[in-house]
Amino acid sequence: MERTPVSMEEALARILRHVPPPLKERVGLAEAAGRILAEPLVAEADVPSFRRAGVDGYAVRAQDVLGAAADRPIRLRVVGAVQAGDPPLDRPVGPGEAVRVMTGAPVPDGADAVVMLEHVEPEAPADGGDEAGGASEAGKAGVFFKAESRGAGGRRAEAPSAVIVVRRPIETGKNVIEPGEDVRRGERLLSPGERLRSGAIALFAAYGYSSVAVFRPPRVVVISTGDELLEPGVPPAPGKIYDSNAPMLVAALRMLGVPADRYGIVPDRPEALGAAFRLLVDRYDVLITTGGVSDGDYDWVHPLIAELGGEVFFSRLQMKPGQPTSVARLGRAMLFALAGYPVASFVGFHLFVRPFVLSALGVPPERARMPEAEATLEVPFGRPSKLPRVVPVRYRFDGPRLVVRPTGRGRSSHIAELAPANGLMVVPPGEGLPEGAAVRLFVLDALD
Repeated sequence: MERTPVSMEEALARILRHVPPPLKERVGLAEAAGRILAEPLVAEADVPSFRRAGVDGYAVRAQDVLGAAADRPIRLRVVGAVQAGDPPLDRPVGPGEAVRVMTGAPVPDGADAVVMLEHVEPEAPADGGDEAGGASEAGKAGVFFKAESRGAGGRRAEAPSAVIVVRRPIETGKNVIEPGEDVRRGERLLSPGERLRSGAIALFAAYGYSSVAVFRPPRVVVISTGDELLEPGVPPAPGKIYDSNAPMLVAALRMLGVPADRYGIVPDRPEALGAAFRLLVDRYDVLITTGGVSDGDYDWVHPLIAELGGEVFFSRLQMKPGQPTSVARLGRAMLFALAGYPVASFVGFHLFVRPFVLSALGVPPERARMPEAEATLEVPFGRPSKLPRVVPVRYRFDGPRLVVRPTGRGRSSHIAELAPANGLMVVPPGEGLPEGAAVRLFVLDALD
């Protein structure tokens, strides 16, 4: 089979042309975090649905305290109290009156402002009339105690004689949250394709939803190939290495919100790999293999794709690492055959598998692609190459600039380069890049 190489961009375009329509499912609100929304959230009512107090204080008519000043106190008679969760007061606030309100409580009709508690002095009437100079500390405590004592039915009842003193004016609407100030009825709050973070969960809860329609993640399985591989946890053996690719890929998928399975290690025998393919193509939407994709004596992926009648989308890349990376369809399943070296497997996953999986999750195509930015190279990168090279890097902000530094020497077998990497740098063909060069950066630590 002729393996004509394609560019990174062409390979991704071919992959994204074959994303199946995502399927919906409904999950409980507690399980929806991190999932992809499948239906829009439209406000069914104003939030808040009633006028409510933004602070603890007294609901008043602003015109009643218009002329209040330190040397011109205005006294208001307290006629009731409402706390958060109470129904609205059953009478309006009239001239010269006030109602004690707690944060979040309904503001009574007639009132158009809330004076903060800190800006009010309680005053108890003295024997024979009102005191002109305010109340004593004992008087203040007594009035507050009576004002906040429980009345019939659990409502707070104000003492009929309670009086407050206001020494500053307040503008109309101050400390009153109007209906719809947060959200208007009919407003679209969330759209399909958005990842449900904690703030989105709060919105659903605010409207009383206990479940959410989300897109079902594709069913993904990871298959490791190679006689040289050992499962982590078993004793080491001569000539063997531990399988690091499969745990890495499963972890990367789960960080995207896709619970992936591991099939295990398949030996370098065509009957073993063929049996795995035949078993898995009807059980999973995506198969990911690592290794066995080149043209060596023990590389069986491509002969098996042909034997099983697979449709090959590409079988070679014009880039390093991972030149032999291939993508095909086997039955209804997509097969991503990644190169076996750890860096090549890592790069192939992020550039090709990740956009496909996110698209299959319902993420819009423009957000499913790897986020890109321009960055400045902090140190020279001197590895010559006839092909574009994708290199793990660590990026950071230096003031307004993004700067990058390779995490190693750009060798596809060096697994230690992956742990600190939060980006991938594209190095064009040539002799390398000097310090200060502008580079294309793929950002790894963004979900979508």
